[in-house]
Amino acid sequence: ASEAYVAVLRALELSLVDWQKDSLASGRPLVIFTMLYGQRLATYLPAWLKRMSAFDHLSRSLVFCLDEISLEVCKQGHGAPDFCVEGGIQSASSKF
Repeated sequence: ASEAYVAVLRALELSLVDWQKDSLASGRPLVIFTMLYGQRLATYLPAWLKRMSAFDHLSRSLVFCLDEISLEVCKQGHGAPDFCVEGGIQSASSKF
């Protein structure tokens, strides 16, 4: 399995463990997933992470980073850097 696949599985497992610890957890586990690359989109990531934290969803927010700059910004702004997963292939279809 690729490193990215293993990292995604690890992040999903951590999210599930966190969800199970939550005394208010009900229904199905929730994971919020986004992917990005490029300096322009990376500038929006810190504010997005703050919003996820404000809604108590940061430990459920998985960010798939397709380049070094987005990975660096994610690890600086995410409270749990394991949820910043390094990807690799950038294409127009990656953004849709």
